[in-house]
Amino acid sequence: MHAAVLMMGLPSRGNHGGALTCFAIIKQLIKEGHRVSVISLFDVSKRNPYTSYKEINKEAVEHLGAEVKLLEYDLRDVPLQEPYRVLEEQRFLQRLCTRYHRLRDPDIRYFYHPFPHFRNALDRLLRETGPDVCFAYHYEPLAALDGLSRPPTMAGFGDLTHLPGYFRWWKESPPPFGLAYFRSVVWNWEERLIHTRLMRRLLLGCEKRGAFAGHYSRWLVQHGISDCQYLRTPVADPVGPDWVSRRQQEENAKRKILVVGDLHGTVSRAGLRLTGREVLPALEEAMGTGAFEMHFVGRGEVPDDVTHLYQRPTVVMRGVVDPADREFLSAHVLFVPTPIILGIRVRIVTGLAFGCCVVTHLANQQGIPELEDGVNCLLSSSGRGLARKLVNALQDNELRLRIQRNARNTYEKYFSEDVAAGHIVNELVGLTTIC
Repeated sequence: MHAAVLMMGLPSRGNHGGALTCFAIIKQLIKEGHRVSVISLFDVSKRNPYTSYKEINKEAVEHLGAEVKLLEYDLRDVPLQEPYRVLEEQRFLQRLCTRYHRLRDPDIRYFYHPFPHFRNALDRLLRETGPDVCFAYHYEPLAALDGLSRPPTMAGFGDLTHLPGYFRWWKESPPPFGLAYFRSVVWNWEERLIHTRLMRRLLLGCEKRGAFAGHYSRWLVQHGISDCQYLRTPVADPVGPDWVSRRQQEENAKRKILVVGDLHGTVSRAGLRLTGREVLPALEEAMGTGAFEMHFVGRGEVPDDVTHLYQRPTVVMRGVVDPADREFLSAHVLFVPTPIILGIRVRIVTGLAFGCCVVTHLANQQGIPELEDGVNCLLSSSGRGLARKLVNALQDNELRLRIQRNARNTYEKYFSEDVAAGHIVNELVGLTTIC
């Protein structure tokens, strides 16, 4: 079988969750003897934080045995279709009619800019490449594929497209009950309807589809996509069977809590606010300031409104560490404080693979239903509760070691390449009967 993997950016072992997921799928396809072509929609502008990794990631994928075809673009050079700018000039009744039409038949060129702009270029690449099947990761390549004659396609995605904007609004909305608040509520309601229609259109245009988050697959089943699967997120095994000895070799002398991931994302900012306002004060109160360190690994800055809360001796801002293997192995606890149910945190699955003791907010169980409090991780729904779980994990060696063993077992049972990526490969092989 010849499979094309389509995605925005390039697969890698470490840049972000989507890159990790696609890397594992490609690796498993090649392991099972299939030919793989990666078609990357790659933004070369400064807006893309991973531009400097382009050649490294391309070489890593080619080293696996896949061919890489780049469809490069600079976002600043792609004209934005703005069919709704006319709203600014219309009278009240005309504006209502335009907004009604916008709800009934939304323009994909506007809501998925700039990806429909690449439809013709992608069509040429697919004809040149000639795959038997396609795997499209997330909505960007699906928007570019929309309307094309193409091989049987499976879609896999990690988010619902209206939710990032909703959670930003939820955290930063105007004061309730004012006119601005009412307008923002109506606008969010419209965006939800529009994106639901567009997601259904793109996903139903594929022969198979699945969500890398348990709650999203359920949501889409309830919204008219009855065969949407829950796809477990595959992660390449970073340590192998000798993970215990590697952890023992690397473990930090001082109790180390690792917080990993870019600091500027919607989910990260929510977690950073919770950590600064509630978790760190409670943790220092329980253990003192000399008993532990909390290391933050990733690009970006702490949100301005809580920067002062991170000026403390227990906080170590590390910046980008690549590769981050030793950070996972040396940490006593991997802490994922994200308190909102947006997507899944692939860093949790990565932590399971490293045999980490994961302490995370209960919200993350929605996307990863395999998480069990007190079995393979520690969960809580409040800042003070998370602080108590951290204290337990740092002070109770027997508890921490048991969680580590069960975490690694959970990875091997559900999220390893052979299991999670193997399922996707089987689904793609099944599509070849449609050809």
